[in-house]
Amino acid sequence: MNATTIRELLTRTARNALRHTLVLAGLGVVVLLSMASADKEAVDRPDVLDGSAAIVAAHDCGAHVQDPTHVVVTVDGVTRYAGKRLTDQAIEQAVFGMDHGLLIHGFCR
Repeated sequence: MNATTIRELLTRTARNALRHTLVLAGLGVVVLLSMASADKEAVDRPDVLDGSAAIVAAHDCGAHVQDPTHVVVTVDGVTRYAGKRLTDQAIEQAVFGMDHGLLIHGFCR
């Protein structure tokens, strides 16, 4: 073996050792993080069967609202508190029967 071959062999061995060290360090971090999160206690959350009901209650929405500026709707499976554009579409759907694909939970001030 000449000097170039030995140098290449040592370089390749050093690279492989560095790769293995980095992989093991990464696995160690993952194990430590999973152990830390396993020690935490479960958080008690209030029983909310329908997230939309909580949003409606939080924003004072309902039949008492005369001139709505906001709305709680579900669009594409996501329930949200929305502004003017979706409020206008919700009014068109609720009052005029135009289908905008909204599930309307409540109009808000």
